[in-house]
Amino acid sequence: MNLAQSFLGPLYNLYVSALGQTVGMLVGYVTLVGIVALVWWIMANRNEVISGLDLRVATIGNMIFLTLIGVVLYVVMSGTFEFPFIGAISMAISSVLFMHWCMTNLIWRPPTDSRCSGKFAFRPYSKYGFFEGRLPSPR
Repeated sequence: MNLAQSFLGPLYNLYVSALGQTVGMLVGYVTLVGIVALVWWIMANRNEVISGLDLRVATIGNMIFLTLIGVVLYVVMSGTFEFPFIGAISMAISSVLFMHWCMTNLIWRPPTDSRCSGKFAFRPYSKYGFFEGRLPSPR
């Protein structure tokens, strides 16, 4: 029984057809060992991974929101406006990247720095994420 062929599926078949049976099997097993080592390393260092990727409920909610907007934009661009694939996907990706930039840089946050007493502060996500809904109070 070939474990690499069972777990990697079409990727293993690609290795074998491109490199031959022996080298393809060797590369397949090296890939399988690499995936297992990566999963083990992530599990062993999960606290560093979570803090480094900033995995909080608000951040994950923002990622899901942006992914859904990207899918909707792609469907509208390719279906309704009949853009070709590359045009629809590039418009969706560029629009989502612009929305992400706006969410991280242009959402109002109350100033926390004593040197910044203005009504508008540029800072990334608050603890509530994108759906915070707070606006500056008029003075």
